[in-house]
Amino acid sequence: MPISIGFDPALHLATVSYTGTIKSSDLVGAVDRLYTDARWQAGTATLWDGTAITTLFVAPGEIADLVEAHCRHTDAAAGSRNALLAVRDDDRLISALFITLVRTLPAAYRLFTDRAAALTWLHEGDGLDEGDER
Repeated sequence: MPISIGFDPALHLATVSYTGTIKSSDLVGAVDRLYTDARWQAGTATLWDGTAITTLFVAPGEIADLVEAHCRHTDAAAGSRNALLAVRDDDRLISALFITLVRTLPAAYRLFTDRAAALTWLHEGDGLDEGDER
């Protein structure tokens, strides 16, 4: 399965992990699955882990579908922190575009290339400014 979702209630952390070839519809499906999962609780931080993606297919018009998926779940995600972990250049570019498009939602989104930095920000915050990448 190219996408797995796990929860660590003790850490108030959800992890969405992507593996292999991922399409836009996979990304949208993961958003819907996460926020409708019975284990989801308000205030849960989410690590969107794309470090195992080998190919990402997102056409220019499809990024709007991903933004819309997050908009559908605004109430569930309000106040949450979302760390997008991406290591490939293309994945980072698409993630950065996505973050720009969701900047008005009532949740925080940041792009990281380092897992430890992402987890630190999710749990403690580190004063990152909008759009910073670590």
